[in-house]
Amino acid sequence: MPSSLRPRVPTGQAVTNTHLKINWSNWEMDMSTASSLLDTPELSLHNTSYHLDSLPLSSLKDEEQFDVPELDLQVPQFDLQWLLCYTKTELIKPTFEEPDYDLDKFFVITQTRAEMPMETPQIFHGNGCTSENPVDFLKLFNHAMRQQSITVSMDKLDAFGDYLGMGSQAKIWFKALQSMSKATWPVFITEFEKCWPPIVIMEKTKAEYEKELLEFLLTDKEVGTRIMLYNQECWTHVAWATKVLQLATSAGIALSMLMIWQVRGKFLSVIKDLLKDMEYMNWMEFMKELTELKGMWLKEKKEQQAKQELEVSLLHADVAHLQQWCNTKPYHSTPESTLTNVH
Repeated sequence: MPSSLRPRVPTGQAVTNTHLKINWSNWEMDMSTASSLLDTPELSLHNTSYHLDSLPLSSLKDEEQFDVPELDLQVPQFDLQWLLCYTKTELIKPTFEEPDYDLDKFFVITQTRAEMPMETPQIFHGNGCTSENPVDFLKLFNHAMRQQSITVSMDKLDAFGDYLGMGSQAKIWFKALQSMSKATWPVFITEFEKCWPPIVIMEKTKAEYEKELLEFLLTDKEVGTRIMLYNQECWTHVAWATKVLQLATSAGIALSMLMIWQVRGKFLSVIKDLLKDMEYMNWMEFMKELTELKGMWLKEKKEQQAKQELEVSLLHADVAHLQQWCNTKPYHSTPESTLTNVH
């Protein structure tokens, strides 16, 4: 510790261990005296360099005091300019926007894809058989080539000959075809359609669709049964309503009320009893109510009606048999004596 910082006695000498002569017989622990543990930093309990035995308390009188010199300490000025270059960092808010990059490019995600079964085209003969359709054959052939990843024209032309019947008209035509007609696949398709042009389908008129709509009836045998529609099992009246709506759409009356009551009037009583007595605005609303009918309701209603019809027919048969018996039995007059006994 520098000597300038040490406490001094009235004579001006610094207090050190070598100048102190402590008389333990006159030592008194008086906390009220001017010399306390808090007056000098050397008496701090946390400072282990000095002890109580090094203090010159016994050499001081009550009226004497320590002259604590002023400490000439120069505290450097704190430069705050360097703090000005720092600004408060704002918190980064999370963004929920979609990323502008493709994650598939960074992560390889293996997904099991259900591959469609490969459909092999039937052998094409080109002899005008009713079971052959040139347009369908080309569609199936192109589909098979895409599944096998064959896109080059020459490779497709080489494979095309394998789908032609041996000795058929199509095979003979393919062999006699010039190389210029096989330059590209579009050119080859043009030559193929010249020999087997697409079949022009005859379109039905509006009157024909309306006639078919009136003739397409739901029979009593079909009510309450099941049928396959689009590879799904459904009730027959649902499949019937789907077909009727297609006919109404083809006839151009699906959004109108035309011919609704004509078709409804031909329904069986089993269906009429379950339908609401309301005015339908269009065919879609009409068919929607029909498809919402429960198949089991129709089945039970049909069985109940068949049972009632059977009972009525049996009753009619009994009445007819009774009338026949009455007509064939001879008439006998009743004697007067018998009538008298009865009375």
